[in-house]
Amino acid sequence: MKWPDDPDLRRKMVEGLLDWVAGLDEGEPLPEGVDPAQSGPVPDLYATVAALEALRREVGLQGRAFRQVSEAVRETADRVEKAREEDRSAPRPDPEEGRRAGRREVLVRLLDARDRAARVHATALAVAPRMAGGFPGAAARREAFGAITAALRMHVEALDEALRDLDCREIPAQGRPFDPSRMRAVEAARPDEGEPGSVVEVVRAGWIRGDEILRPAEVRVVPAATGGGRT
Repeated sequence: MKWPDDPDLRRKMVEGLLDWVAGLDEGEPLPEGVDPAQSGPVPDLYATVAALEALRREVGLQGRAFRQVSEAVRETADRVEKAREEDRSAPRPDPEEGRRAGRREVLVRLLDARDRAARVHATALAVAPRMAGGFPGAAARREAFGAITAALRMHVEALDEALRDLDCREIPAQGRPFDPSRMRAVEAARPDEGEPGSVVEVVRAGWIRGDEILRPAEVRVVPAATGGGRT
């Protein structure tokens, strides 16, 4: 492109360029229907990039978790076959017990994968509000993060549906009396947080299949009253 000879035209081009550069610091207008009070402050670029990197790492961990589930299934089948080949003259183990042990191991791996997927979804939800404004490209980021968040939510829902199909249920614990057969206390709550012996927070969900505890619920419990007061 040839620089124009006309001084006035050159001046207008320079002024236009400076106006465009100055406008880069201005945030994009919020979409219609979005409450400005809910949009939050202009995000810090470093914090946003750090959050995105954390999300990327969680997605990588999620992929490894599913590979571990697949490997657990294969390793269980290999162990059963190897045991049969080593001593076919020995009494055959109870096939139902073997299936139960293998099924339990796979379900526990599947629960771990579900927990990782839920954490990735929670991370995406925490990062999403920072995409509402700030440096250029906010609209595109909002659209991309909306798609990512929706996909992660459907992923968690699909895992929950698979667990339901396998007759796995989450152990109800919030607000209930502490049940040592289904729960594990990981922290004592303050006496003013609830009734003595009650669960005030589920730190990690527990799961059950039929009468079999796959994983106890990890909870915060108000200590039960002893003697004349609370402990």
